[in-house]
Amino acid sequence: MNNTTTTIPGVPKTTASPNNGTDTTTIYPEQQAAMILWKFYTPGLLLLGGFGNLTTILVMRRFKDRNSFSQHMFLMALAVSDLLALYIGTLRDWLFNAFNVQLSPTVCKIGLWLTYVMGTVSAWLLVCVTVQRMVAVKWPHKVRIVCSLRRTWMIITAVVFSACATQFPLVLHAGIVYSSYCDRAQLRTSFISVVRGWLDISISSIIPSLCLVVCDVILSFTLIKASASATDSSSTLNAISNTPGHSDSRRKQASKTTVMVLALSCTFIVLTLPTFLYMVLVSYFGDQLTNDPRLSAISELVSAVTSLLFYTNSAINFLLYCFTGTKFRKEFFSMVCCSVRNHHT
Repeated sequence: MNNTTTTIPGVPKTTASPNNGTDTTTIYPEQQAAMILWKFYTPGLLLLGGFGNLTTILVMRRFKDRNSFSQHMFLMALAVSDLLALYIGTLRDWLFNAFNVQLSPTVCKIGLWLTYVMGTVSAWLLVCVTVQRMVAVKWPHKVRIVCSLRRTWMIITAVVFSACATQFPLVLHAGIVYSSYCDRAQLRTSFISVVRGWLDISISSIIPSLCLVVCDVILSFTLIKASASATDSSSTLNAISNTPGHSDSRRKQASKTTVMVLALSCTFIVLTLPTFLYMVLVSYFGDQLTNDPRLSAISELVSAVTSLLFYTNSAINFLLYCFTGTKFRKEFFSMVCCSVRNHHT
C-alpha cells in the first residue's frame, strides 16, 4: 500500500515514518474513500432531499380526502422532520468532513441535538403512519374516530416534545466534549457510553422497528388475503377499501397505499439500523479504534457509510411515494402541469 502525506480536511491524522524523526501524515485508502463519499455524495443527497420533502409537503396539502386526512398530516410532519434533519445534520457533517469548516461549540451542540431529535421524530412519525394504516385496514369504521384531526395534532405534538426531552442530555454531555471544533467521531468515543448508546438505539431504532415489523406483518397478511379473494365481497376487501361499496378501483388504491406504507417501513429499518449498531460498537471498542491508526481509518469509512445511509432515509421518501403511490404520483403531475400552464399564461 502506498501512503500519501497530504492532509485531507476533516480526516484524523496519524503519525508515521518514525525513522526520520519527523511528523508526517499518513492517509489510508479508507479515509480517502470516506472523504470522497462526504464530498460528492452529500450534495446530491441535499438537493434530492430538499426537492423531495418540499414537494411532498405541497402535494399532501392538496389532498382533501377526509378518510386519509390523518395519514396525510403524519406524512407532512414526516417530510418537515426529514427536511430539518437533512439541512441541519447532513449539511453540518458535510461542511466539516469535506471542507473542514469549523463551527462554534454552541452551534455544534444545538445542531447535534436537533439532528438526534429529528431522527427520533421521524422514526415515531413513521410508526404513527403505519399504525394509522393498520387501524384503517383492521377497523375501517373506527379510523375516523381514532385518527381524528384533534388526535393527530396531539400525537404529532407529543412525539416532538418527547423527542426533545429524551435527547436533551445530549446537549449537556456534548458541552463536555466540544471545545473549538465539531468532530462527531470524538464525541462518539468520549460521550457515547454503553448505557447512552443502548438508550439511543432503543428509542430511535429498536422500539420503532419492532412496532413497524408487527404492523407490517399484519398489513402484509391482510394485503395477501385481499389479493387472493379479489373477486369476492369478503370482509377483508371491505377492510382494505375502507368503504362498504368496495369497488375494484377503491380496493386497488387502498392496496397501493398499504404497499407504500410497507415500503416506507422497510426502507427505514434497512437504512437507519446500521447507524445505531455502529454507535453501539464504538461505545464498546472506542479505545481500540483510537489507538490503532488503521482501525481508526476503517472506522471512519464505516461511519461515513452508515451516516450517509441514515441521511438517505430522510431524502428518498418522495421517490417511494412516486413509485408506490398512484394517487400521490397523479397529484404531483397535476401540480406540475398546473404550474407550467400558469407560467406560460
